[in-house]
This record gives sequence, structure tokens and C-alpha cells, in this order.
Amino acid sequence: MTGADLDGREYADALVSDRQCPGRASITYNLGRDWKRFRATVGVDDDSTESAATLTIHGDDTVLSKNALAVGKPRELNLRVENMLRLTISYSFEGCYLPDTWVVLADPTLS
Repeated sequence: MTGADLDGREYADALVSDRQCPGRASITYNLGRDWKRFRATVGVDDDSTESAATLTIHGDDTVLSKNALAVGKPRELNLRVENMLRLTISYSFEGCYLPDTWVVLADPTLS
């Protein structure tokens, strides 16, 4: 899937979850203690079969954000990541909704 749609808005630049069962995964990025903020618009893609998901973001061992996401209700994240080495992004949704459920981090930006 290239790009994503959240609440009718198209995002060309997006991290989009893979199609897999069970509906959970995580990825960790090395920030190298070089960044201060992580920003993104998060949600469940408008074309998803399942309408809800949970997104959790950890900075090192600290929960920075835990959001219940729903189709048509994107959220703006603006998280402090100053002096953090690793950023872990995790998502989950109930059951196996193959092939069409996607958790989206649109316009992800480190500054």
C-alpha cells in the first residue's frame, strides 16, 4: 500500500502497517539522542476492514503515547524525544482482519 487516507484526507508520506495475523507488530528506530520532537498524524486507514486499533509509542523504556484509534478519527501526535536513544512504535487490533486493515502514521517527522 502506498500512501494512506485518514478521515478523507490523502497522505502520500506515511508509515503503514503490514497485513498480518495476528494484528500486532512493532518497529524500533535508533534516534541516537539527536532529536527533540516526533510528530505524526495517526489513525486507521479509511479503507480498513477493522475500525479500531491501539497505537503505543515508547521512547527508550518510557511510554510516550498510547492511543485508541478509530476510522475517521485521526489524532495529531507531538511527542518529546529529546535525549532518547530508541523510539519503538507498536500497534495492535483484535483478531485477524486480513487482508485490509492498516494502522497509519502519516507525515512522520523528527525535528
